[in-house]
Amino acid sequence: MRTEQDVLRTKNRIRNVFEAAGLDKPNIGILDDEFLAELLERLLEGEIKSSFAGNVVQNQRFSELL
Repeated sequence: MRTEQDVLRTKNRIRNVFEAAGLDKPNIGILDDEFLAELLERLLEGEIKSSFAGNVVQNQRFSELL
């Protein structure tokens, strides 16, 4: 059975999920720069939270640095 990770990675390389699904690449050029900046900020914030979820001290230090 294929997992989600198997779909995204094939032989240690990242696959284009649109290509894998037989879809055309989306045109992200129509997205507003402000929207993209907010999206990136939220993605990074989520990644940071998940990375430091188990280490409260490290999370506090990193937050202070920001």
